[in-house]
Amino acid sequence: MTTASPSPAAAVSLTSLAVEKIDGLLNDGRLVPGQRLIESDLCEWLGLGRVPVREALRILAGDGVIELVPGKGARVRRMGPAEIVEMLKVIVGLLFVALDDFPGAVRHPDIRGRLADANAKIAAAAGSQDYFRLNAALCDYQIMLIDMSGNRYLARSMGKVHFTYYTRQVISYVDFEVTRSVADPYPAITEALLRDDIGRAKDLFSISRERIITPLAALSRADPGG
Repeated sequence: MTTASPSPAAAVSLTSLAVEKIDGLLNDGRLVPGQRLIESDLCEWLGLGRVPVREALRILAGDGVIELVPGKGARVRRMGPAEIVEMLKVIVGLLFVALDDFPGAVRHPDIRGRLADANAKIAAAAGSQDYFRLNAALCDYQIMLIDMSGNRYLARSMGKVHFTYYTRQVISYVDFEVTRSVADPYPAITEALLRDDIGRAKDLFSISRERIITPLAALSRADPGG
């Protein structure tokens, strides 16, 4: 008795699931830059077959997250500071578009609560000295604003650029104090958003962005091939 092959729609669904699960491993730090990816191990970790896992690796390679090395298989791609700077600029651009569609906290009590909760998580993470926790809290805040905009294409774009994973790579280049300085403007950002002062929020986000881009850009200039 032969086993029927999955339908095209089912195959696409399994591939999407594989991409999502591998993304999760990257975002959680269970897959790290430079790590070799063995298909059989991924199949076991993800509970999926070789075909969707292989296709997922191909998609992630197209997104610049995975490297497919001839004769050696796949590995997590390490990104240099110059590339991270470029990506951070794109992400802030997407965030500013989202802020243009911000529904307004004054008229929406639920948004006020979400902003306050997200800001509290950043403050707690900054006080914990946990680099990964603080990075995750900052990412969650920005993803929340993208979600609040209601623009589905912005949300897809953030997923496509693998926002959380890119920002995790910053940890390879700057210390905790730099990242905490990035978080410092967030209480004022939250206050501006609670007043629906979008211009002020954008100004503060720009300040926050420069606190991470400046040291990364300096590293890039010091080692152009890095």
